[in-house]
Amino acid sequence: MLTVKNLSMRFGGLQALDKVSFTVSEGEIVGLIGPNGAGKTTVFNLISRLYEPTGGQILFRGEDLLKLRPHQIVEHGIVRTFQLLGLFPYMTVLENLLVGEHRDFGANPLAVALGLPSARRQEHDRRAQALWLLRFLKMEALADAFVFALPYGTQKLIELMRALLARPRLLLLDEPVAGMNAAEKAAMREFIKRINSDWGITVLLVEHDMNFVMGLCDRIIVLSYGRVIAEGRADEIQQNPEVIAAYLGEGISVART
Repeated sequence: MLTVKNLSMRFGGLQALDKVSFTVSEGEIVGLIGPNGAGKTTVFNLISRLYEPTGGQILFRGEDLLKLRPHQIVEHGIVRTFQLLGLFPYMTVLENLLVGEHRDFGANPLAVALGLPSARRQEHDRRAQALWLLRFLKMEALADAFVFALPYGTQKLIELMRALLARPRLLLLDEPVAGMNAAEKAAMREFIKRINSDWGITVLLVEHDMNFVMGLCDRIIVLSYGRVIAEGRADEIQQNPEVIAAYLGEGISVART
């Protein structure tokens, strides 16, 4: 599904990525890990076209992503979340979710302003879809709650829900459980597993919580100083001497759950 080949990125005198190559197959959950400053989020910013690389290729289902603009990336089915919450705190949960459905909303601004039937029908359909997702997660009671008043873990889940309403084929998750407690992490892990297995969404995620990554991902790619230093299953990564030295540390034992 996704092919990253010899991807490089330089910021002035800093080589953030140096000929990074990896693939993501359809249906996988793949983890992208490494120490702070390894280049993980830079990879996401390049795939989503927020940055222009200094070299390399990014192909999605064989199509060159570097020819596309950020809004076209979403239209092709690549959707992402960010390290810092991108929600609108003084809007309700439902209003935030509706933002994720903008790619499906075809009514022009004049039709919306005039309240024409075609625009009203589309808005009704989009609201129904968002409410269905809230019911699916047993969160319908929060539809009219303002986001700023909700716990952090709930806000992270709402951000993921908004991304899902953009109908991704490939979902990029940037630190989805950062700041969550153990129960919230467990709930997020099960939700990601379910959207992968039941909805067929391929996932590429960046995360520092190794228990979460090892218990979720089919395959793991390790970056260090802008280079790929290892790739493989969780057990292989845990035993890789270069990964231990660069990131995991000696004596680390991470259980798959």
